[in-house]
Amino acid sequence: MNIAGVILAGGGGSRLGHVLKANIEIGGRTLLSRVAQSFTACAPLLLSVGPHDPTAFRDAIGMTPVADLPSDYGGPLAGIVSAAAYLGRAQHVPDLLLTAACDSPLLPPDYLERLARSIAAAPGAVAACNGVLYPTNALWRLDALLPLVSAVRAGSAPHSMKRFAAEMGAATCAWNVGSMGDPFANANTPDDLAALSAKLGRND
Repeated sequence: MNIAGVILAGGGGSRLGHVLKANIEIGGRTLLSRVAQSFTACAPLLLSVGPHDPTAFRDAIGMTPVADLPSDYGGPLAGIVSAAAYLGRAQHVPDLLLTAACDSPLLPPDYLERLARSIAAAPGAVAACNGVLYPTNALWRLDALLPLVSAVRAGSAPHSMKRFAAEMGAATCAWNVGSMGDPFANANTPDDLAALSAKLGRND
């Protein structure tokens, strides 16, 4: 199957001082570059930039920036919908879309492999750890996402990825907490960022 990817980087980083999370460095590497290493099998690789200037993103070489569609929707759902709309217009539409938040630098090495095994006949497979669901970190069938594009334009789509995943009947792919902790831990607050820096500093 052909697998495209999108890294979700359009958030405002309000709890971190309104910075682009993708550009934050940990151990000399940006969060974006750390997440991108899980997408080497994806073509094309898109970067959801939301309302931001695409040129503001560091380490985005080889990624195609995609802005949110004009709508009342925001957040990860808007980024995934915009990626689906972009890919739906491609000459060769991919079968699957791998997604991840740009501030999840601990993605497991078997991220794509296990999601691909879990999706089976479901419309998507969503990552989980320790009972927590991470709908921004998932693998989706593109034909399941394309109707969401029309729903967003019509204003009838759910406003959260968690609700969308539940309504679609997405499979859950669960990981255990490992030596680095939750593999889907992200940087929403300064404390989160400090914890990730401490973990990656011991392993880089």
